[in-house]
Amino acid sequence: MALVSDRFIEVEDTKGAETSSVKIRYTEIIGDSQGPALFVLAGLHGDELTGVEVIKQLKSYFSKNITAGKVTLVPVANPIAFAARQRQTIHDNKDLNRCFPGDPEGTITDKIAYEITEKIVKKSDYGIDMHTGPNGRILLPHTRMVLDETKKVKELSKLFGTMISWIREPVEGALAIESKAFKVPTIAVEIGEGNKLDNFFVKSGIFGVTNIAKYLGLLDGRACVLKDQYIMNERNNIIANSTGIFYPKTDIGKIVNKGDLLAEIYDTQNNVTEKILADRAGLVLAMQTSSVAVSGTTIISTLSLGACGINTVSLVRKKCMIYHTRNPKDLLLNMWA
Repeated sequence: MALVSDRFIEVEDTKGAETSSVKIRYTEIIGDSQGPALFVLAGLHGDELTGVEVIKQLKSYFSKNITAGKVTLVPVANPIAFAARQRQTIHDNKDLNRCFPGDPEGTITDKIAYEITEKIVKKSDYGIDMHTGPNGRILLPHTRMVLDETKKVKELSKLFGTMISWIREPVEGALAIESKAFKVPTIAVEIGEGNKLDNFFVKSGIFGVTNIAKYLGLLDGRACVLKDQYIMNERNNIIANSTGIFYPKTDIGKIVNKGDLLAEIYDTQNNVTEKILADRAGLVLAMQTSSVAVSGTTIISTLSLGACGINTVSLVRKKCMIYHTRNPKDLLLNMWA
């Protein structure tokens, strides 16, 4: 039977006008036999809710199904930002995901990063850092990696089950980047939209985490992975030329060709409709969710097919079932039918 322990990290703020403290709740779930330690963390940014709900549901699932090793679940890594429903900590206006590995003598955000590093990251063998898109913009689920990524992070990326991984710069202070210094391969994932919950994206996150846990041996069963995960890094932002009602004509995850209709904008002042056409072939990565487009702002983002590679990491075949489809929804619908 699994051993389930709810714990708290308490951090005191002594740099502000008044001394205050914050408690960060996390749960450790330990299986009956030896195995690796995996942490799953969300809420580094207070307006990102998908990972919070994913971890809420994972607590019950792992408590009933873990067979080996340890999983540590941190639903809200920054309760201060979460309470304010914003990205930064209101006390010092810092982004927690730019403060790792932290500083025990710094401001409240530095101290939170330090305590998470010491009590969670350093005691783990692998990590998953869950994020969502910004407010008003929905993102295709994807992982984030740097260009010259380690083999183990590439493994985690492919196992999470997303069709794409988007290459990013190695941002200083980001949890997934700084964890490498402690030899804890950590994957950053982006799912859904800020300040909103959508059941499909929640299920996508649960699938990705449990898939990794199966491959690592924390759960029984084989991981289910797509044959190919595409590595993409060239982003193209589609800008509205007029202000008006926004009518999307495509969807995230769709492949579009040059000249395809992406959206229409009805300009109410001039009673004309602007047709937004793709100026190159690409994959639709992101789209605004507001029904009003504003001139000069990004309404759709695509990733160029001309700068596309393949995640060539080799997985242990006996631990995986390979799905020969380019559509991650096929895999998810199979798992959650």
